[in-house]
Amino acid sequence: MVAFFTSPRSHRSTRLGAATAILAAAVLAPLLSPAAASAHDALVGTAPAEGETVQTLPDEVTLTFSGSLLEGAPQAVFVTDASCPGITDAAPGHVAIDGDACHDYSAGDAVAAGPMLRQELDPAGAPAGEYTVIASVTYGDSHSEDKIFRFTTTEAADGAATPEPTMTTQAEPAPSDAVTPSATAADETPSDDDALQRNLPWIIGGVVLVAGGGALGATLLARSRRSS
Repeated sequence: MVAFFTSPRSHRSTRLGAATAILAAAVLAPLLSPAAASAHDALVGTAPAEGETVQTLPDEVTLTFSGSLLEGAPQAVFVTDASCPGITDAAPGHVAIDGDACHDYSAGDAVAAGPMLRQELDPAGAPAGEYTVIASVTYGDSHSEDKIFRFTTTEAADGAATPEPTMTTQAEPAPSDAVTPSATAADETPSDDDALQRNLPWIIGGVVLVAGGGALGATLLARSRRSS
């Protein structure tokens, strides 16, 4: 069985586990019963889980199998986003992907430890959306297989391109042509009534003064006549 798994890091198609699988099949096929031949290990868990929704692309993904992976055999994990143009089944148990057209968020090599396969990720620039994880593994019985699962993120990671906010320019109001009317002459010139009210005390005082002066003069004149 041939794995058509392609990694953009090498820009070439790799047939992961092909040589080991072919050799094992040629040597062991005559000795295996149909029941034993079908008893391969299986993927039993992933993190994130299949179909899970997480906030942002995590720093790593892990896959757990029912048995230990083959020590020293090539194991690989490819993680891509929804912009990948197509992921297809190339053969039973194997996936075809154009690594040059799809961004791989994997950072470094996958690390196998017993039944667990761990792959660190570089989430910088990762957008929100669906992610596909493809793992090309070799089981302890030398059987190779590609396993695939998907999860979704709700937010873009730091450094991801985000749409610039649209700036709305509000038009400034046009200057008004209306001219504020200036004070009229009537407003500036005090009315006759106002002048009369202001001068009324002086007028009354003058009348009183004149009347008093006249009375005083008449009294003095009368005394002068009596004396003479």
